[in-house]
Amino acid sequence: MDIICGMNITGNEVVIVIIKGDNKQDFQIINGNSKKVILGDEKNQSDIKSFYEVIEDFLKQNQVKKVLIKRPSTNGKYKAGHVAFKIEAILQMASIPTELLSSIKIASVKKKNNITIDKYNEICKYQHEALETAFCGLD
Repeated sequence: MDIICGMNITGNEVVIVIIKGDNKQDFQIINGNSKKVILGDEKNQSDIKSFYEVIEDFLKQNQVKKVLIKRPSTNGKYKAGHVAFKIEAILQMASIPTELLSSIKIASVKKKNNITIDKYNEICKYQHEALETAFCGLD
């Protein structure tokens, strides 16, 4: 069974959901100790190192095999700020394989598999996009 971590970057934090499963029809949400990790001062090297270490430790403790990150938007009404792209770069440095996914790709997979995220009561509403992202990693 694959253990996949879905991440969604919002402002100066990353929202996390971990799922375990063999395919898109048979998976479960793993409730880890952390649902959000916040980057303190993005200009402070020790805050950046601490953020990286928290993420790395979290992934190892939960035996994550793959990380899927919803790519911050580069244009339009919901264009991400520079901190989101800094966080994206930090996340890509993880020792576990990472993949960036566009919101278009995530929406396509969700529609193709007729997934309704609202039925998953184990997670908070703010984690739905991270779950959708993680879901894309299942076969």
